[in-house]
Amino acid sequence: MLRSVTVPSSQLVNSTGANVLIVEDYIPEYRSNFWEQLHETLHRQSIALRIAVDPATFSGRRDGVGNLDFVETVPNRSVRFRGRRLVLRNVGDLVRGSDLVVFDQALKNLELYPLLLRQRLGGTRVALWGHGATLVKPTTRLERALSRQITGEAHWFFAYTAGSAARATLGGFPKDRITVVQNTIDTDVLAAQRRGVSEEDVSELRTRLKLPPRNVCLFIGGLDAPKRIPFLLDACRLVAQRIPDFTLVIAGDGPDRPLVERALPSSPWLRFVGRATGVRKAELGAAADLLLMPGRVGLVAVDSFVLGTPIATTRWPFHGPEVDYLEDGLNARISGNTPDEFAGAVSQTLLARDELERLSAACLAEAPQYCLGRMVSNFAGGVISALNAPRG
Repeated sequence: MLRSVTVPSSQLVNSTGANVLIVEDYIPEYRSNFWEQLHETLHRQSIALRIAVDPATFSGRRDGVGNLDFVETVPNRSVRFRGRRLVLRNVGDLVRGSDLVVFDQALKNLELYPLLLRQRLGGTRVALWGHGATLVKPTTRLERALSRQITGEAHWFFAYTAGSAARATLGGFPKDRITVVQNTIDTDVLAAQRRGVSEEDVSELRTRLKLPPRNVCLFIGGLDAPKRIPFLLDACRLVAQRIPDFTLVIAGDGPDRPLVERALPSSPWLRFVGRATGVRKAELGAAADLLLMPGRVGLVAVDSFVLGTPIATTRWPFHGPEVDYLEDGLNARISGNTPDEFAGAVSQTLLARDELERLSAACLAEAPQYCLGRMVSNFAGGVISALNAPRG
């Protein structure tokens, strides 16, 4: 369902009739409502939005969305170079009809480089949106330098979070050409599902999974390398030695699923329930004291706030930008980056029930800040500011 989003009237200047193009690999299901609402919000200001996607990537993703009438597929060619995927999309015709084109802040987009050069000569203005720097994987010095270079050439920058904006400015990008989008997802459905979980529902779940009344933790997400499943299991073995009734529920699927299944017979504290979404996710969140995420934290930070279930994570260097939303001791626990340190933080928090209740209340209080309507308003306001801004 589309919801009305208001853009401040102070930003509505000289943008009527503009055409905006956003280039993406594909549209994941969790982004669908965002793009629909942004399209509608810009349309009310007489700004036309189109999104160009890669048909090969799009068709290969099970979570892709293909029924939005403002989305177009464009021909492309891709190659692998030193383990990196490079893509050249044929977006020339779409760019020529646009006043602003927005790309992900990614080195792989080969069509970006000539467009940045043409921008210098009066061509279509080019904006980027991203993390401010590469966060989720190691990079070389050359890659970091090239990323700073292309970011510095952009007309505007849409930062996922305030931390993303800070990283961009550290690279020399001007603060007055940055919009902090405050990246999130549509949390309305999950929030309603969580409110609908009754004490009877939680009691029935505890009975079915043989969960104790307290000291229950939850991992939810992909069972893959970025989530550090071996680290999670090693740390939880230590927690189980310190807290006799400690129980971990793992909800998810992925290539590391066999690691979890092999651990089950020797780990009486472990439960595995497979992939969990919707009401099932809300029920698990209601039954858990903590979300254990020693690996990559991304938009699960927003889930944590909506569920009122604080995250325990580590100071790992490859988190997503949304880890910026977490503050140790305020709405989350962030430990050192070893299984023993993580286990210590988890154990301490589970045994300090007053602190746990305070963290949970803080999560619920944070949730309204990360509604989708605010992200749409921020992005739309940034588009209008970028269209109005003089060329650098």
